[in-house]
Amino acid sequence: MRSNKGTFMYKGFKFNKNIELTYKGVTLMVTPLSENEIIYQEIIESEHELEFVANESLRYLDDWIETNTTEHERVFAKLIYWH
Repeated sequence: MRSNKGTFMYKGFKFNKNIELTYKGVTLMVTPLSENEIIYQEIIESEHELEFVANESLRYLDDWIETNTTEHERVFAKLIYWH
């Protein structure tokens, strides 16, 4: 079994991602940077599922950001990474 752990930035907020290759497929788990809460978790069994998983995971991240951050934090994050 192989795994990869890392962080990524989405809308100015950092998140953890954990990817594991198992006998059932590839497991993707997304968590907040400083919490043990699972925002999104899915077992991906084929490449055909990747687009769906990408879109669905972004919806979950959007919901988490809206629920767990203040408007001021969202404005701050957008301005920091404004290009």
